[in-house]
Amino acid sequence: MYCGAETPAFRPGEERRLSSFRKVWYYMIVQRTIRLRPNPTPEHAGVLLETLRQHAECFNAVAAYGWVQREKNGVRLHHATYRTLRERFH
Repeated sequence: MYCGAETPAFRPGEERRLSSFRKVWYYMIVQRTIRLRPNPTPEHAGVLLETLRQHAECFNAVAAYGWVQREKNGVRLHHATYRTLRERFH
């Protein structure tokens, strides 16, 4: 990566064609953050709050399992807890 230097493909006033790989790499690193302010109805607000409560409870259950089992790997935690939590909250 060029720190502070211009890349040859993007010098002002000069056009060059990028290979397909470089185009994909360039466009894949672009991120955009959009801030939205939801304005739910009272009914939807209740559903959202219940969803957040269940999410927090699931997260805490996975964290407790990981603590007891001394497991830090997210994939292994997922495999160990997903079915149980899915049955519990579905």
